[in-house]
Amino acid sequence: IQAQGDAPAGLKRWASDVMAPPKVRWQDKLAKLCRVVAARTRGYGRVSYAHADRRQAGLGYGPGAPILPGHYQPTPRVAVAIDTSGSMSADVIGEAMGEVKRIFEAAGAPVDFLACDAEVHVHKRMRDWREVKNNLVGGGGTSFVPIFEALAALPSGARPEVLVTVTDCFGEFPKHAPAGM
Repeated sequence: IQAQGDAPAGLKRWASDVMAPPKVRWQDKLAKLCRVVAARTRGYGRVSYAHADRRQAGLGYGPGAPILPGHYQPTPRVAVAIDTSGSMSADVIGEAMGEVKRIFEAAGAPVDFLACDAEVHVHKRMRDWREVKNNLVGGGGTSFVPIFEALAALPSGARPEVLVTVTDCFGEFPKHAPAGM
């Protein structure tokens, strides 16, 4: 019902459009982002003289033969942090487990797992998504700052390039974006 003194009709239409359910599913956006990151490691990847190129035999070995470097594909390090605070319902945690399963399958490598509410309770490298359900501990308030502090404390070669945080977004975020992720 519109009465005199209410907001203009155009503003109400704009607000209803903004508050409408999203037209793009977040699962699709997450999958696309993960594919983009994984695609960066495809192709020849990095060059290394530690192993000869497979074509070296055709050029020969020894004095006067050029040395062809071998190539390898680095696998991106992935970390998954699940918000285990009291505001996360059992349904949301169940939906999160489905996403965690897909992340583990897509990574094709061990994944760093963090269970956190206002502090990081679990920080382990896991090979299978089934290990995650036994490590969902917490239930207090929510702060995402300890996640980034825990990852920043890792040596530079052990820090993940990708961090996926499964949360309801009710919590404190860091003031600055983390470097290198």
